[in-house]
Amino acid sequence: MKNILKKSICEKDGTKVFYNYIKKNLELPTLVFIHGWVMNYTAWEDTRKALSSQGYSTLTFDIRGHGKSVSKNVSFTKVVNDIKSIIIKENIERIVIIGYSMGGMIAQKYYAKYSDKVKAIILVNTTYINPLRKLPLSNMRLMKYLT
Repeated sequence: MKNILKKSICEKDGTKVFYNYIKKNLELPTLVFIHGWVMNYTAWEDTRKALSSQGYSTLTFDIRGHGKSVSKNVSFTKVVNDIKSIIIKENIERIVIIGYSMGGMIAQKYYAKYSDKVKAIILVNTTYINPLRKLPLSNMRLMKYLT
């Protein structure tokens, strides 16, 4: 199968979510990479290239409010829905989600909501709870962003 690189936008509730999808061996699950806070899709580029060279289809994207996905309307739930919209748009059947830091928290939320097509999740340097819930009230502005 010919490699197809899509640099595209998925529009959801007025937000344009930038993503790259490289289609390879469709018998293998697509690897969905979720970057951490104040990063963008390029954080996974070396890993994505290495796994793509092994025949895996890969999906990287910029979380709302990061990189080329500009939005002030950000929450984990909205990002989970963005991922689902991209997967539907690209007709992806099976996925492995790989999340770093905040991306790992989003991966867990995605799995909790849409586990039917998820073959595995890989969590890198993450936690299962929002650590900002334990911080003083002065950080409530950040907590609103991350919940």
